[in-house]
Amino acid sequence: MIKQFFKDRDCSTMVRPVENERDLQRLQSLPDSDFRPEFKAQVTNLRNRIYKRTRPKMLNGKALTGEMLLELCMAYTDAINTGSVPNIQTAWSYVCQNECQRAINGCIKAYED
Repeated sequence: MIKQFFKDRDCSTMVRPVENERDLQRLQSLPDSDFRPEFKAQVTNLRNRIYKRTRPKMLNGKALTGEMLLELCMAYTDAINTGSVPNIQTAWSYVCQNECQRAINGCIKAYED
């Protein structure tokens, strides 16, 4: 299924971020300065490659923001978890309603300020 949905794939190998095995167990708490220079360069190259190839997620001809994409994912997940089939139109309506509500709340706050 992954091959079907992701026809264009790219893989990267990277060096270990740190030499010390103990440090490897606690990467999330290490400062960036503790990482190997080769690893940091590979991360930078990978990020650049991702940014060059990535296009905005579009739905009904409109680019989705991060919040809109999150809401869409949540609507799909809720549908799947309740045993129903995700409906793109219903999920899109949900996203639009939330965007409108966010805009209304912003306007009310601006007016009150």
